[in-house]
Amino acid sequence: MSKKITRRQAITRTSMTLGGALLSNLGLALAAPAGARSTQRPNILLLVADGWSWQGPEAVDKLGMRMPTFARLQRAGISFENAFIESPGARLPYVDLLKKNGYAVASDAFFAKRTAGKPLLFCLESKSSHRRLTATVDTANLTVPPYLPDTPAVRGDIATYRSEIERFDHEAGLLIDRLERAGQLSNTLVVMTGKGGWPFPRGAGTLYDAGTHVPLVVMYPGGIGGGRVSKALVSSADLATTILHVAGAAKPTTNNGQTFVLTGSENYPARAIRTPQYLYIRNLHPDRWPAGTPAQQAVTPAQLDSDINSAFAGIVPSPTKTAMIVGRGNPPMDRLLDLATAKRPAVELYDVRTDPYQLNNLASAPAMKAVVAHLDKQLTSRHGDT
Repeated sequence: MSKKITRRQAITRTSMTLGGALLSNLGLALAAPAGARSTQRPNILLLVADGWSWQGPEAVDKLGMRMPTFARLQRAGISFENAFIESPGARLPYVDLLKKNGYAVASDAFFAKRTAGKPLLFCLESKSSHRRLTATVDTANLTVPPYLPDTPAVRGDIATYRSEIERFDHEAGLLIDRLERAGQLSNTLVVMTGKGGWPFPRGAGTLYDAGTHVPLVVMYPGGIGGGRVSKALVSSADLATTILHVAGAAKPTTNNGQTFVLTGSENYPARAIRTPQYLYIRNLHPDRWPAGTPAQQAVTPAQLDSDINSAFAGIVPSPTKTAMIVGRGNPPMDRLLDLATAKRPAVELYDVRTDPYQLNNLASAPAMKAVVAHLDKQLTSRHGDT
């Protein structure tokens, strides 16, 4: 007959077996071993902002956001500076598996109908790309990335986006406070991240960093030391493995020393490999328009604002999209619009250290021939359809 173990022993024991880039960097167990009682497993709080991403390779806020909840989790948990989503359209795959493994999925009432003896799963997913806020917003204290025009309309659009993410941060803080008041926070794994890429031209829907590089912080007051930063490359698959392993729905995998992550898109078929220095992209159908077809006739700002199919349907309607299309005929604006919408070459290579916004394609440079060959081989061996 096996001897009963304490929750702390379960944490310590599992920490010795966790594998994978994300799991190994957490450094402590987040789940009880197989056969342990469900009450030993932590609650899970997933805080996911749709459309929240960094604008380049640096995990640094350049938009002047006021995000006290995100800062709190950074102080109390582990920040992952090089986290990437696998696909621009990725969805959270965990809920059904977690339910099958004994988790009570909370509704908006949170604790009102919680099943006794079961750990809790709660998901807050914010639709930040909808640009619902109409109040006056502050357009100062933000940096417009160089692939967008620095105009009052674009600054206002970015500021509205910033306000949506700040609202998500506020709502996330309310949930964490509620857990704390209920005495549940110390036994809750809190994950705060983004998905989908920020909803701007050359952002969401692309495999550039603005479309795939997301914030990620993990806090577990019952077992993780605070204020830690990991520079390891991790993907949304690593995050999924962590969450499912917590629930006892997946076995840990071993992938220590991960030197790259893979990403891919289907609407505009493309595959990419991202290393600490390079982003290499293979566009499978370079004859296609990456952001949808251009307008077939003159379109008005009102049409662009209301009908996503009026031009470049791969980019959500926004003041920025409208400003860039209406501004055609101006060479600087044409260059930026082409960056977001023009047909792309079959192969792209960017040195993210010297070209943080991926504007200078090095794929055809003779000096980069060996790098292209190496990354292409790695990508092809992992993606069978490239």
